[in-house]
Amino acid sequence: NWDDSQLIYILLFISIINISISIPKALTDLYINFKENFIYLRICDLLIKLFAYTFHWLLAYWTRDIVWISIYGIIEVSFFGVLNAFYCRKKLKMAFKKSSFLENKTLIKQIISFSSILILNTVVDNLNRSADKTILGFVSSPENVTQYQLGLSFASYLGTMTTSISSVFVPKIHKLTAKGDLESVNELYVKVSHAQIIVTCLYVFGYISSGYNFTIFWLGESYLSSYYVAFALLIVYLVPETTKLTIEIQRARNKHRFRAISFFVAAILNVTLTLIFVYVFPTEYVLFACVLGTGIAYVLCQWIGMNWYNAKVMKLPVHKYVLYLLMYTAFGLAGYGCTELLGLASFYKSIDSALVRFLIDGFLFVGVYFLFVVIFDRKFVFSFLKKRKADDAATLPSEASDSESPKDEGQSN
Repeated sequence: NWDDSQLIYILLFISIINISISIPKALTDLYINFKENFIYLRICDLLIKLFAYTFHWLLAYWTRDIVWISIYGIIEVSFFGVLNAFYCRKKLKMAFKKSSFLENKTLIKQIISFSSILILNTVVDNLNRSADKTILGFVSSPENVTQYQLGLSFASYLGTMTTSISSVFVPKIHKLTAKGDLESVNELYVKVSHAQIIVTCLYVFGYISSGYNFTIFWLGESYLSSYYVAFALLIVYLVPETTKLTIEIQRARNKHRFRAISFFVAAILNVTLTLIFVYVFPTEYVLFACVLGTGIAYVLCQWIGMNWYNAKVMKLPVHKYVLYLLMYTAFGLAGYGCTELLGLASFYKSIDSALVRFLIDGFLFVGVYFLFVVIFDRKFVFSFLKKRKADDAATLPSEASDSESPKDEGQSN
């Protein structure tokens, strides 16, 4: 048993230790990623999540003490940190070379300059994603904060999926940039964005099509507002989540300052608009006032601003990305339309189980979505699956020539 003041200091102390141990582990993670040993990293990530869920539940059940759960975090990070270090040293032959500060003065200055922009990006991005919850906590009820957090969680799952795709190609992007092969970088940007669009539109429009009944089944009708929050946020995040590879392209060419500035402007705009809308909108619409502020900020700064920068300054073929995005958005809307038409059928209305309706909507959407994919874009998908079996995990297949539009590519099959 701990007093509140004691508990705060103990948890803070444990967190400091955990963060300190995480720093060298992060270094080994980056080195393994640089060496493109993705299978090892994914296995470790899976084990970390599996162990965390298991031991958190067991410790909560046996001890009823959050301190022990926090201590487990230290044990987990330490174990996998040692495992990473052993793997890097024995398998990847990682080694450190002693050198003086003066010999690397220029390099250290570049690292500090580069890292400062990354830190600013991270802080501003977190501010952007937590601003709405913080404002809701001040002006609204805890129930609304919970509803918003539940909706935001679905958008977070989308970020995890798209990051898992783009992160595989980070080493290749930096290698191609170091060689000055910008044409190959542009080709890789189109291919990876194409793959991310397929996954993202499947998730976003799949949730829009079947998420209503899923929310009723999972949380109950009293939490339906979280569905509409997730609906809006997923649309807002559609473009940022499908252009994640451009972040690494900018970093590889040391042209990521504009992104930091854009995110900073978006954060200020988000907070300002949200505060205005919260006090202008009626109380029952406070959740959507927050979403509206976030949506306007993202559309102006990320949908328009960042894509303009990528096209004009980075010289990336953004027009091809837009064509693929519009094509798969049409596929997603077609699947959504089919589920809406099904909802008008009398037999569907007679189904009382939200779980059954969710499964019907889900299977119908996936079937319609992939039917359009097979008809119009099968060459890319089939060549992708074939190459993944034959080649290294960090490569994508060659698709149609850069001059082809998405529609032409599908018809050429």
